[in-house]
Amino acid sequence: MTNTKPTMLHSDRGSVFSVFSEEELKNMTNNSKRKVAICGRINNSGIVEVPEGATLAEIIELAGGILDKKDFKGAHVGVPPYGRFLSKEELNKELDFDLFDNYIRAINVL
Repeated sequence: MTNTKPTMLHSDRGSVFSVFSEEELKNMTNNSKRKVAICGRINNSGIVEVPEGATLAEIIELAGGILDKKDFKGAHVGVPPYGRFLSKEELNKELDFDLFDNYIRAINVL
């Protein structure tokens, strides 16, 4: 994981969002097809190099795991309002990189 850390915003409803600009995300992720920006209710938000065949659960572990070892609720893959919501049933499936925009690969763990 690199040193690139986003600024985090916490809503009064419990949502957590990163404040990477679209340009920052493009610059951080476009030099490798296997990098994603990950943020939300995890211990180490930032850019993660994703091994071939990695599941969402493994990617979350690469980012230090879920805060306070709480249960996984879901994740938004892509940049809102686009992308897709992944549920607990998809946690142990291989992450499909086709879910992402060509340039911006972001995961927000809820």
